[in-house]
Amino acid sequence: MDSEAVLQAIWRVVAAGGRIALPKGTRGYHTQISKLRADGVTVDNGRVRLPHFQWTPDLDEMIWGPR
Repeated sequence: MDSEAVLQAIWRVVAAGGRIALPKGTRGYHTQISKLRADGVTVDNGRVRLPHFQWTPDLDEMIWGPR
């Protein structure tokens, strides 16, 4: 994965419980929320509903990796 792909993917990473890990009120916090919402992810009060948006690999992905 090249550095640009890493930078694009990093905004999709949230902390335990779906919490935005960046300090509330910072530019990074608001940027992450904006990027998640642009991807169609609902963010409420700084949290993502993991049961709805969490990636769950299928058996092929678990064995062979992402497609």
